[in-house]
Amino acid sequence: MWVPVGSMFSFIEVLPLVLLILDAMEHHSLIRKQQRFR
Repeated sequence: MWVPVGSMFSFIEVLPLVLLILDAMEHHSLIRKQQRFR
């Protein structure tokens, strides 16, 4: 019973980090595209 709950919490801890990384990657690619147009 407690093992799935523990793995859920560790997954929830990692989730914001993954979302931040994905968001940063999107911003990075957008910035690089804008630099190419100049």
